[in-house]
Amino acid sequence: MKKRVFISRFLLMLFAATFHISVAVPEPDLDLPTLIAGIKHFDAAVISGKGEFVYEHKIGPDVEKQTYVLTFDGTTFEEAQVRVDFSKGTDLTDICDGERHWKVTERKSPLFRVDIAPADYELLNKRNPELPHPVKQKLKEVGINFSGDFRIETEEESPYSKWIDNITGDSYYIYPTEEYVWVYTPYIGYMMDSGCGIDPHLDPRYWMTYGLATPNSYLMTPLWRVLEKYESGILQTEMLNGEETYLVSVQAPRGQPLKLWICPEKGFRLVKLQTMFEHLSESDMLPFKKGVHYFKERVLHYREYQPGIWFPEKVEETLHPLLAEDPENRGDLIGKTTLQSSGAFQLNLDVSSNEFQLDIPDETVIFDSVLGKGRPFRELKETSQ
Repeated sequence: MKKRVFISRFLLMLFAATFHISVAVPEPDLDLPTLIAGIKHFDAAVISGKGEFVYEHKIGPDVEKQTYVLTFDGTTFEEAQVRVDFSKGTDLTDICDGERHWKVTERKSPLFRVDIAPADYELLNKRNPELPHPVKQKLKEVGINFSGDFRIETEEESPYSKWIDNITGDSYYIYPTEEYVWVYTPYIGYMMDSGCGIDPHLDPRYWMTYGLATPNSYLMTPLWRVLEKYESGILQTEMLNGEETYLVSVQAPRGQPLKLWICPEKGFRLVKLQTMFEHLSESDMLPFKKGVHYFKERVLHYREYQPGIWFPEKVEETLHPLLAEDPENRGDLIGKTTLQSSGAFQLNLDVSSNEFQLDIPDETVIFDSVLGKGRPFRELKETSQ
């Protein structure tokens, strides 16, 4: 276990005194270097975290929703030790150990195909589906006794249904047509890739900055570095939800102007972001259209997990087309993303290094995406030592 050093209220007040501010009531004359120093300081105060989140992304007619447990360890974005355990779907676990990305998935292996009659097909499509006799008989022939006590899991837009025997715990995927039924057995597969392939949108820290990704970073450029690197300045102070914030303008690359609202009362966290951009290419990605300008707004809701240490509890981002190049002249909502904590998130806890390692036998075959073939786990471990 790593030894954790938790920042006390005394240290927070000492930091505030050093920069002539109060965490509770910010002075109106903070300058940009003070804001940058505050962001950097409180970023470093978040050491680790673990808890369940729900991510929902809607863009046009498409909807993506994931429930998962996120575990991370490391005080900087470059120290990318991250684990995501999904509650359902074929992706089970993604791990980034700071060097490589390990992926654990559930795959399907065909067990058999059996012809069925129209009446059997109707059984599979009842409100409470039943396993047709030809399928049960074929299962027995291959040595499987499927009990009558089972549950079914289905996913939207998937032709497969997962039948789970409540007695044995064994599961099978059923793929029916009007003429035959395919039965598959699930198995666990492993994959390794260089770098980190975990979707950073699933990590609340991603939303606390702006998307200026670097090639080797898991998340993106930290907010304090964005403000240092690009032309930035404080425009004014504004009251948001009864709290004083500093409105900062950033001239980001590609001509994308940014407006950031930073709240010293909440540990110098980003509480609101606005930007506009033009879609420059023809694309099948509905509902984007070439030449149209879009307006994006992000609002972050925080919780004080420890004295003076604030972390996102909910993030909402909305997308509108602009009827003119004016943020006040917006069209109807076309996209919305929400990231929500289930309420059981823990911050700055001791995280075992075993959380970011695969606990599997050395001879387990792992697909190496760099070489395009499978290799024993033992060989992959040896190459990193």
